[in-house]
Amino acid sequence: MKLGCDLLLLAALSGCVDSPAPSRVEASTGVPPLVSASGAPKASGAAVAHHAPSVADAAPPVCSNEDPTRRITSKDGTFTVFVATDPSRKVSIGVEQVDHEDICITRNGGAPRILVAAHGYTADEQLSDVLALFGSFVLSADEERLFFTARVLVHGDAAHVVLLATGKETFLFDGAVEGEIVKGRDKGHYLASHLRLDTEHPVSSKKYRGRTTTFDIVSKDGKTIRKLGEAEARKIAETEAGGVKLIAPEDRR
Repeated sequence: MKLGCDLLLLAALSGCVDSPAPSRVEASTGVPPLVSASGAPKASGAAVAHHAPSVADAAPPVCSNEDPTRRITSKDGTFTVFVATDPSRKVSIGVEQVDHEDICITRNGGAPRILVAAHGYTADEQLSDVLALFGSFVLSADEERLFFTARVLVHGDAAHVVLLATGKETFLFDGAVEGEIVKGRDKGHYLASHLRLDTEHPVSSKKYRGRTTTFDIVSKDGKTIRKLGEAEARKIAETEAGGVKLIAPEDRR
């Protein structure tokens, strides 16, 4: 029964290519308002001014608890992008609650800031709006864009891109950007993978594979340039995409 729900949700996700999600960039600032024992805000004045901040008063630290396994650094080392987790908060990915995560960036050793904030699924939104369980970081050659995945199903990823200068984030397609193609006929485009339903065989057939991984070449905006067979995709990954290792969706994290 759960697999059937996954398939329906994944099919819905794959129809969202032309509806990019809006930018979502957050920053945690300041200290929460002080409250009285009754729960009402305390009056301003000397008593508040001389209040000694406690642990409860402090705002949650920004970009703390970095996950060292999910990070990427620019070629010249001037900036690093990483995932920060907060197990005390949860977000919905449609079928379960997971730890809150943010994608953060730090430049030239300065204080980190949130680049992409977690955003869970709600009933009045698309699955393409979900931003959680980030992974598969790929920097564009000019290091102006970061491609990443957000997990929206148990084994379903959605590819997104964020502009590092502005924090503008956009949903691209269901699947993942595997790597940039650096030579050959498709130079400047990207190798992408998708976990989709088998459309070659009927469900009643013994050859039916359920969910299967497909590949294609996409532009920097996620538009399909041409579709690939698995053998060609693996050859391109090895010879034209700098030795990218294709990872099965269930092993991506």
